Amino acid sequence: MDPVRRKALKKGQDRRGRMKWLTLLLLAIGACGAPPSSNADPRAPVSWSALSSRLDQTCGLDADGTPFCWGSGWLGSTAPRDVCAATVDPVTGLGGERACAKRPVQVGAGPFTRLALGENGAFGLGLDGVLWVWGLNQNQSLGFTNSGSTSPDQYLSALRSPIADTLKLSAVAAAADGACGITTDRRLFCWGMPGPRTGSLAAPACDDPALCGVAPQQIGPLIRKWTDVTVGAAHACALDSGGSVGCWGRGDRGQLGYPPAHTCTQGDASYPCEIRPGSTVLNRFLRVAAAGDLTCGLTGLDGPLICWGSPALALPGRYTDFAVSPTEVCGLTDGGNVIACAGTGGMTAGLVSAGGTSALGETAVALTMGQGFACARTRDGVAYCAGTQILGHLGDGRDDPGVFRSTPVPVSAPYRD
Repeated sequence: MDPVRRKALKKGQDRRGRMKWLTLLLLAIGACGAPPSSNADPRAPVSWSALSSRLDQTCGLDADGTPFCWGSGWLGSTAPRDVCAATVDPVTGLGGERACAKRPVQVGAGPFTRLALGENGAFGLGLDGVLWVWGLNQNQSLGFTNSGSTSPDQYLSALRSPIADTLKLSAVAAAADGACGITTDRRLFCWGMPGPRTGSLAAPACDDPALCGVAPQQIGPLIRKWTDVTVGAAHACALDSGGSVGCWGRGDRGQLGYPPAHTCTQGDASYPCEIRPGSTVLNRFLRVAAAGDLTCGLTGLDGPLICWGSPALALPGRYTDFAVSPTEVCGLTDGGNVIACAGTGGMTAGLVSAGGTSALGETAVALTMGQGFACARTRDGVAYCAGTQILGHLGDGRDDPGVFRSTPVPVSAPYRD
């Protein structure tokens, strides 16, 4: 090869070598992420796409579907970052300092499309309808078989539930001892504590009632296409594609909205019940929600609320969204700018002393409710919480137990590792 061609070839090889090195460098930067900007705030608030509250905890999904929780550490935040003061119960002696998260803590990778909390566990749905769970596996409500014989297992971060092996879900709801879900082909299933909610008139005898549980049982006729479900303490209600509501389970306190036709037994006790969804009311609903023995339904966008069960509650007016606890109902009114409540719990009592309603300051599109507090999500994805501060469940980074905040406070930015 003549010297001129040899020199040109070597020059081309050197150029290709430099280009290859540069390409590898760019790929490495892309894999690791761009260097953080000096102006980036690692504690910048997230934009919330969903919120769900129960008892003294709230969980939410950010815009990417990543799950976070704050409040009590009972449901199993991956690593509760704080210690909160709690009133000592004079009877049980329980209380004092408890693990908590005063700000949101990430509990899984996601992405999830929906989120639901029970009193003991949390449930998230993946993009493919797969059920993910964390918290306490009371009555096998998370879908696992408990490993011990004395207490339910607890899972500290989101795990794929065995229920996903047989069911793909589009909706899920939960209580303390069980859950129900709607499959992607609109069938209705419930699992957990054996009884009328899972389709049985007689609950089997169990050595430990907290461990006894059943696998998913199909509820209701195949021809009825279900779209959503909600679960109370011992009953459940589902919404079909025509807007009709059917409720089943325990019915001794008006939970079902109609007189049940059956009698269920549990040990020596008996009570009126229904094991299939019955017609509750003639109205058509956009959404229903249950907690304890109370159920309420929204009859239309910016429409009135209808409630049944116990306690007997009424919240006159027109609402864009609403939420319930075992003793209260709260709704978004005035175009989503105001929270109004009725009932006998801490949220209502605090708002009454503050003038009856709570102004959000900006338009909210969704509402969720725990024990004595409520949280709202605005159009821009900002989360606000109001009510009695216990175990940091307002999410504003403070721990001032017993203080009632009638003016909603914004949820703080999540902890970032």
